[in-house]
Amino acid sequence: MTPLERTRQRLEKAVARLEAASRASAAGAGEDEFHEKLAGGLVEALQATQADYAALREATDSVSDRLDAAIDRLRGVTRG
Repeated sequence: MTPLERTRQRLEKAVARLEAASRASAAGAGEDEFHEKLAGGLVEALQATQADYAALREATDSVSDRLDAAIDRLRGVTRG
C-alpha cells in the first residue's frame, strides 16, 4: 500500500469518527461531549496527516537524491 493510500484511509477513518461524533451530538449527547469528541477526532486527523506528510517528505527526498545521482552518472558518461 502506498503512503498516499494510507493517508487516504486514515483521513477517511478520521472523517468517519467526526461524523459519528456529530451524530452522537444530534442524538442528544451533551454539547461538551460533542466538542470533546470533535476535538479528539481533529487531533487524530492532524497527527495522522503530519505523520503521512513526514513519510511522503522522506520518500520525495529519497527519489530526489536518486534522480540527482542518475543525472550525475549520465553527465559523466556524456563527458567521458
